[in-house]
Amino acid sequence: MWGTNTRFWKVAEAAGQSNAFGGVFYTGAAGRELYLTPAEHMELFLFDEETARDLGMMPEKKSAYERTHFSAGFDPARRTLFEHRGLVDLVLQQRDGGVISSYARDMLVRAVLLPERTPEGIDDRHRIVRALQDRARRRRLDDFFSNAHLENKSEGGNESFLQTFSTMVSSRHQVIGEREYAAARNFARIMRELATDPATHSIYSFLREECRDGLFTLNELIAARTMHFTLSGGLTTGRAEWSNVPEPVGLDPIPVSGVTSPEDDRIELDALRRSFIETMLRSYQHKYQLESILALRNLGLLEALVHYVNYTEADTQPWCLPEMVESREPFLELHGYRHPMFLDEGVVQDRLVVDGDSLINVLTGANSGGKTQQLRSLAQLITLAHAGLPIPAERARMSMAWSLHSNFGGKDDSAKGRYEKSLTRWMEDILSKVSRSVVFSDESNDGTFVETGVKHSLQALRTLSRRRVMTFLTTHYHEIAEQLGETVPSGRNLHVVSGKNADGTLSHTYRIALGHDPNSYGEETAIAVGFTQENLDRIADQQIADTRPAVHGERGTHVLFEKPGQEPPIP
Repeated sequence: MWGTNTRFWKVAEAAGQSNAFGGVFYTGAAGRELYLTPAEHMELFLFDEETARDLGMMPEKKSAYERTHFSAGFDPARRTLFEHRGLVDLVLQQRDGGVISSYARDMLVRAVLLPERTPEGIDDRHRIVRALQDRARRRRLDDFFSNAHLENKSEGGNESFLQTFSTMVSSRHQVIGEREYAAARNFARIMRELATDPATHSIYSFLREECRDGLFTLNELIAARTMHFTLSGGLTTGRAEWSNVPEPVGLDPIPVSGVTSPEDDRIELDALRRSFIETMLRSYQHKYQLESILALRNLGLLEALVHYVNYTEADTQPWCLPEMVESREPFLELHGYRHPMFLDEGVVQDRLVVDGDSLINVLTGANSGGKTQQLRSLAQLITLAHAGLPIPAERARMSMAWSLHSNFGGKDDSAKGRYEKSLTRWMEDILSKVSRSVVFSDESNDGTFVETGVKHSLQALRTLSRRRVMTFLTTHYHEIAEQLGETVPSGRNLHVVSGKNADGTLSHTYRIALGHDPNSYGEETAIAVGFTQENLDRIADQQIADTRPAVHGERGTHVLFEKPGQEPPIP
């Protein structure tokens, strides 16, 4: 992650120049303003926009007006990685009295969206995560990032020193004051911390390779413990003397700079001090603006990883760093894994192993039994693993993938019907672009006759099997599961485990097991929602009052039907 040849920083820079990572994209909730072509998506990201929506990576795009005036209530079933109480929101929750910079959210989202596609890049990120798993080091950095905040009078609150420093660096017309000086001192001190701590020295080494030496010389001046100003010939000349004794590294907290008052009240000394400070800070704007922004992004990612590791360590269940392997034959090994968005549900899947003999997996089972959530769980775990982040599992091992693809049924548009859209998705976006990919299909065979849907699904699965693509498909067409072993090489049946209660309803375990479940569970689902003949008879006999407002045919006003026969006459 912190090396000059890693894909992350190269692609993050390219994405920063596109509208995918503009300022508007991160001012509100992350993950919506992605106006890129599919080719640009797959070049930058692990998945395209439709896959992101299907697999719970991010919600559908909405305009700023829709986000403000039509914000939907919280739906636990629609959690995403980036918002709606998703993983990033849970990780970056502010503590009482602490702050979290927008750079932390920015860089954590980029780390998930822009995965490393080489084992070397992922290993670099794993090294930093393991270093942060040392409690003393993590607490030392966490306390500094959380407490190094400054007052923002225009916004009416406190903001991270990274925000203050970023505002100063980005605008050459920014007024230089004590807030900016304090932010620059905190920036220089954390940079010094990276250099002196062996565990984080790789970040500092990366910055030394990418930035000019003048930035680090400037940081040494800014980070000086003490600075004294003396006049030497009137009101306009003088000199500054500073003491730059190295600060201790270890268990002691990193000193945090705040807004301070000058030690001497003389106007001429104060003017000299302000002139000297402004001269130094203007160098960040004019000489080292690009280097400063790069350093800010690195610090933002480090802050995000500190919070991420804090979140995983606070969980009572295990998290692990997956072993990522460069392999032409795809495979997946997960042991004791959980859904990243539903950690509090207590559902732990014991084991899932996919190898060369079981690349094509067909998942059957009851409605609301967890088939779709299993697909989203696997997709999100794979995405986090490719970001070099810990995942909620006892241990994990998987091959490197180039992309994720999805084809979820039940969608149509004004130009194409549901089934035509599904087949178009297969032909244009998946089957022709699946080299070293993982495919997730959720009931994409509905919308036509059973025989036709079964035929086309098996044809798609055979193509994916020949291309050696790891595939997960959910369906209620049992004919697909019955014919899978005979017609699709490397095919395997799985099912979500559900039990039948004494009252005819189902109890779901939300776990998967080997084999095909031949039951449809349609009647049990109907009983669970009250779709029974008794209730239908009551509705038909008007034993339940219909209180819906109806539009009067002539007057255009609403009339309540309180009793049968009071309906407005039809003209």
